[in-house]
Amino acid sequence: MIEVWTWPTPNGHKVHIALEELGLAYKVIPVNIGAGQQFKPEFLKITPNHRIPAIVDPDGP
Repeated sequence: MIEVWTWPTPNGHKVHIALEELGLAYKVIPVNIGAGQQFKPEFLKITPNHRIPAIVDPDGP
């Protein structure tokens, strides 16, 4: 299942819309940017530029 690391922002909503339109299963992992969670080590492993949204596709590269 695709993991979407995101927060309810305009860019975060775009990913939800695209995945829903494509009919793909996904799991939302909230990243509270107001609390600085985008700078935590576990998130930086996924996207070193600390930006949301980030997608992890287990079937991808």
